[in-house]
Amino acid sequence: MTSFQEKPEGDGGWINGGFFVCSSAVLDLVQGDATVWEREPLERLAQKRLLRDRMADFGWLTPRILAHLDDTPDFYLDQVAQVVMDRWSSGRVGLRPSTAPISAARMSAMPSISSMASRRSR
Repeated sequence: MTSFQEKPEGDGGWINGGFFVCSSAVLDLVQGDATVWEREPLERLAQKRLLRDRMADFGWLTPRILAHLDDTPDFYLDQVAQVVMDRWSSGRVGLRPSTAPISAARMSAMPSISSMASRRSR
């Protein structure tokens, strides 16, 4: 399974009947009577399968991590995005992403938050 979407918009209101054949371990994903099988459990299974498929050949510790993917109670998956901008500053205002590599020379040239706050309070 690579993705799942229950009753997508614009499908004309058709209802499909069917059966699921799966391991009994997936029943642990059902929290109670309020759990909608086609939502959280199947979406989570599809996300974990996607990770396994995409990361299968990464090597190093990846196989060990993927082996414990079903054991973790706090699984979360989201997309990673990159912000592309023409420039990172305008006048005296600048934006520095927290993940951007900064050399020691550039870091020492940047004013610290406390020094900027003390200048502003004067």
